[in-house]
Amino acid sequence: IIFAMKREDINLFEVWKPVPGYEDYEVSSYGRVWSKKRRILMKQKLNKTGYVSVSLMKDGIPKFFLIHRLVASVFIDNPDGLPTVNHKDEDKTNNIVENLEWCSQGYNNTYGTRMDRVLDSFIRIGRMKPENRGLTHSQKTKIWSEKNRDKVRERQRRYRARQRIVK
Repeated sequence: IIFAMKREDINLFEVWKPVPGYEDYEVSSYGRVWSKKRRILMKQKLNKTGYVSVSLMKDGIPKFFLIHRLVASVFIDNPDGLPTVNHKDEDKTNNIVENLEWCSQGYNNTYGTRMDRVLDSFIRIGRMKPENRGLTHSQKTKIWSEKNRDKVRERQRRYRARQRIVK
């Protein structure tokens, strides 16, 4: 059975505010978008990076918005002008206002378990050896140097020999 539902009946705790520049739409504190003109909840899509997006129309031109950025821009003050929205629980699809915060790009890149997940992916695709995980760059360089010292010295010896021949 399909029936029309009023936006107010959806959730009593949801707060709705207009989307700046797109007055025909409202965004909720739960990360949903309402079309006032069509009187429907807008369909949301998962993009290829795992974030939820929605398409809003203005003057007949569609524009895609990331839901977490819409919610943060409408509900969360950003007095420091921070550029990035962080999901506190690291779930890109959880766009409830309490789960979002404005932050710097550096903070977002090192938040929670992100670095562990990046390192795991590097190991999985072969760009890093498991035994090097957790080592600093200088420690890895030292290990590499010790393993490859003889090869490096041989290359240097051949290079110097070639330089003597050229002169």
